[in-house]
Amino acid sequence: MPNFIDEHDSDIEVLDSIFQYRNVTKGKIITWLRQYEKSHQAIALKLLQSIRFYDAAQIYTACKTLCRIIKSDCGEELDNTLFMGLGPAGKSGASMLSCFRRSNRMRVAKYDSRFKFSTEITSLPSGFSGNLVFLDDFIGSGSQAATSLLEIVSIAPPASKVFLLVIAGYQSAIDKICREVECNVFSVNTLQDHEKLFSDANTNFTQDEKAMLKNYCERTGSRYPYGYLDVGSLVIFSDSAPSNTPSILIYEGATWKPLFARI
Repeated sequence: MPNFIDEHDSDIEVLDSIFQYRNVTKGKIITWLRQYEKSHQAIALKLLQSIRFYDAAQIYTACKTLCRIIKSDCGEELDNTLFMGLGPAGKSGASMLSCFRRSNRMRVAKYDSRFKFSTEITSLPSGFSGNLVFLDDFIGSGSQAATSLLEIVSIAPPASKVFLLVIAGYQSAIDKICREVECNVFSVNTLQDHEKLFSDANTNFTQDEKAMLKNYCERTGSRYPYGYLDVGSLVIFSDSAPSNTPSILIYEGATWKPLFARI
């Protein structure tokens, strides 16, 4: 008699074709599903099918869209506009900055002076009145972005205009940033609270199903079982998984293997 995994082989095949994330394979998807009790595997599969996954091509296209957005505000030639990754070197902001430059064909030498490290802000002339454009892939809670931007605004030339460009972000998080920081935030895809796994507004999962998934999250041993600040985001990028993601998807514990392990 076929088991759940065999009966849903075609569904798993579809997910395997979508999840172009590091070393995710059909076999690893099956292994991840088998960590659940048999009666819970259907809900686990539904969870995977609810993920908003951005592959490399989608990220590339989003970066081009962000360039069009910023040009509409700062001018086609982007005169007096500097670009930086939000956050420390080696994190998602730096990766987004590189992708943005590559996808918009701005890697030639004439653009070198437009791309900076955020640590260089203090070396800008005090009279600089141009645009400081920061890039990141995702806004989950808005807390980390707001903290980083507040620090930036405090040291940036007073006449400069600050922007944050992201591929995706929750409207509630964007609103938080705009309340706390004097900046302009643009997101290619603006998400709503019903797209958070554990939100009361999410009707794709019943309260019992959410409780079951929370139980598995707690079993992982993660400090943030439901994702950082309990956001419960279901956004995954081909090269990174946000910290706001539920631990069952990203956290490797003593007895738990995630599908989208964070490095």
